[in-house]
Amino acid sequence: YLRYTFDLPSRNPAHKHIYLSKANYCFIQLPNKLQRIDIMPHKSSLGGCSSVIKHSKLKGSHKYFIPEKYAQNLESKLRDNQVSASVDLIINNNYNFTVGQLYLNDQPWEDLLIKNKSKKVK
Repeated sequence: YLRYTFDLPSRNPAHKHIYLSKANYCFIQLPNKLQRIDIMPHKSSLGGCSSVIKHSKLKGSHKYFIPEKYAQNLESKLRDNQVSASVDLIINNNYNFTVGQLYLNDQPWEDLLIKNKSKKVK
C-alpha cells in the first residue's frame, strides 16, 4: 500500500479562529475545471459549495493499493521527487469519501508504471 496524507489548507484567512476538528472543507468549482477549497466553520452555510467534507475525515494517513511488483519502482520515483502524486477524491452526500484514481504527474499511475515498464521489456 502507498500511504499518503492530504495536502489541504489548514487555515482560511476569512475564519482565523476555526476549531478544525469540527470544520468543513468546502470545495468550490471555478471556471476552467479549477477548484478552490475553503475551510468553513461547522455551522456556516455551505450553499455555495460543490462538495463538502468534514476536516476530521481527511486528516491522518490513508492507504492506496498498488500491486507489489510496481511498489518498489513507485517508491523510488516518489522518494527521489521524480513524480508528483494526486488522487481523485469522490465525496459522498453523507460527508464520507472514496478515493478514485491515483495520478503520477497528472497521468493514471498505470500509464506511468505499467505501460512504461512494458515498453522497456520489448
